[in-house]
Amino acid sequence: MGKMKGNRLNTAANVGSFITGRQQLGVQRTIAQQNAVQAELAAAQLSQLKRRQLDAEYQRLRAWAEAEVAAGRLSQADADTQVATHMHNFVTPPPQPSDRITARFTDFLIAGLNAGGAGRGWYNQGEGTARY
Repeated sequence: MGKMKGNRLNTAANVGSFITGRQQLGVQRTIAQQNAVQAELAAAQLSQLKRRQLDAEYQRLRAWAEAEVAAGRLSQADADTQVATHMHNFVTPPPQPSDRITARFTDFLIAGLNAGGAGRGWYNQGEGTARY
């Protein structure tokens, strides 16, 4: 008889821990959902910040180009080309010599010490992409 009573108590304790575990799982799901929402909000804010920076840089560049055209130092076509080139390089900067994908350490070292800018070759752009 005593053994039966002990088993009932163990079963009751197990059920109680199962409910507690289920409640903890619910709390963890809620926290995960809140973290996902916060990550989306942070990504949206970062996107807006980058967009404002791009707009500010473009406005600064357009003002410089208009001043150069007004002073007669550049033609309108040359100013537009320089603005477009600068904005392209601002959005997608050219690779650094240290980003060069090489087969040997000495090639990597030479690419890193190249003072004349990046040499010809494939460069790591991140996320598994490369740029020549």
